[in-house]
Amino acid sequence: MARDDTPASFRHTLRVYWEDTDAGGVVFYANYLKFFERARTEWLRSLGFSQERLRTDTGAMFVVADTSVRYLSPARLDDLLEVTVVPTGVGRASMSLHQQARRSGRRRTRAAGRRRDPHRLRRCRNFRTPPHSDGHPRHTDMNQDFSIFTLVMHASWVVQLVMAGLLLASLTSWTVIFGKLFGLKRVRGDNEEFEREFWAGRNLNELYADATKRTEGAPMERIFASGMREFMKLRERRVTDAGALLDGARRAMRASFQREIDAVESNLSFLASVGSVSPYVGLFGTVWGSCTPLSGCRTCSR
Repeated sequence: MARDDTPASFRHTLRVYWEDTDAGGVVFYANYLKFFERARTEWLRSLGFSQERLRTDTGAMFVVADTSVRYLSPARLDDLLEVTVVPTGVGRASMSLHQQARRSGRRRTRAAGRRRDPHRLRRCRNFRTPPHSDGHPRHTDMNQDFSIFTLVMHASWVVQLVMAGLLLASLTSWTVIFGKLFGLKRVRGDNEEFEREFWAGRNLNELYADATKRTEGAPMERIFASGMREFMKLRERRVTDAGALLDGARRAMRASFQREIDAVESNLSFLASVGSVSPYVGLFGTVWGSCTPLSGCRTCSR
């Protein structure tokens, strides 16, 4: 086996045996395809592509999609043949070869053929053969890294943008969730403490004075302070009707209660929006990220 004078040519030497000939003593026409196959295999091996390693490590195999052979002169028993391999084109998932079989030491060609070999991929992995300037496939590392970091770094910018947005939304949502968790626990404890003081029989004026002094009190304490403030304001206006006094205090307490509810429920609309929109955004990223493998599978089928 040796390379020809041209850098893009490879030749493989083989002997014609009885098993290669027909009843007429010449090489059976279909056996030239076997000669071409052996030469192609040895050519790939010289480039560092072992057929078995290629199949086990990547699931990829070189198969023939189409071939055309022209028979010029018969080869006979014990002839020493040189089978040449010349790549004429290398695509993203296929290559075209021109091969000749001739008797060693003579220039007369016995058979010539053209063939196109696409990569037939199991599970349709995206496997490409980038060529060198001389037309030969470049030797690539068969041990592919499928770690999460590598997959993210090799994803398209649209998929990366979707993942970054979902990650940001997730971090923000968990921040809000834990903030609400600790906030509600603090509110519950403050309300229970105020409720104990309220039902302990303390004077309402004292409770109101303590509530006005505190900047950060319990929500129930602020609601109580709003009612007492309105009640005392109406008393200063010399309103003597008990019903009017109670109605005024109730209105003030309802308004304060609504403010406290709004404070407790803040950012819940954000969580609801993230929970309803995120699945569709993730589905969009999944579909977009599947475009490249599906395109590779379509190329494989061709």
